[in-house]
Amino acid sequence: MAEFDLEKTVQEWNTWLDENKAEDVQFVDLRGHSDITDAIIVLTVNNTRHMAHLSEDAMRFAKARGEGLIAADGLDSREWVVLDFGIYMVHIFLPETRAQYSIEDFWDKYKSREKSDESIEI
Repeated sequence: MAEFDLEKTVQEWNTWLDENKAEDVQFVDLRGHSDITDAIIVLTVNNTRHMAHLSEDAMRFAKARGEGLIAADGLDSREWVVLDFGIYMVHIFLPETRAQYSIEDFWDKYKSREKSDESIEI
């Protein structure tokens, strides 16, 4: 099995997400910080229709890249969808929900805490 190329994955997803009108796309490298995934891709959509469409198309896009979906959560709620492809996860948010959970900030604080061994305020 070929080694996972995070930089190539980021580039391909970035292009695809730009073409599909995703907003505020951020990639968080979690290699060495998480036991469950190497990276997360976080993005915002403006409405539930866009979220539904993008979620379904993202699963097809990953499959075309040879990456199988392990799990999907939130497909019914349409506020936050997470697609787990194992080596990375895609988080699709409505703006209010993304602001509420701010997962990329959480991971930044976590990684900083690991360096300084301080506690995290959530």
